Amino acid sequence: MTWLPSLLRGLGAAGATANARAELETTHVRNLQATIVVQRVNRSGTGHPLSPAAEARVA
Repeated sequence: MTWLPSLLRGLGAAGATANARAELETTHVRNLQATIVVQRVNRSGTGHPLSPAAEARVA
């Protein structure tokens, strides 16, 4: 889907809005995935949960 942002850029203000929405959705999904990774690591039973700095790097 790398072609989608370039296509949307050519559509003016509507394209800019759609492009911004697509970027926000992508960022949201990445943050959700990072949260899941942090939770799984913290529940893995190692006894050493991720530090806040490590959580920020994952996100």
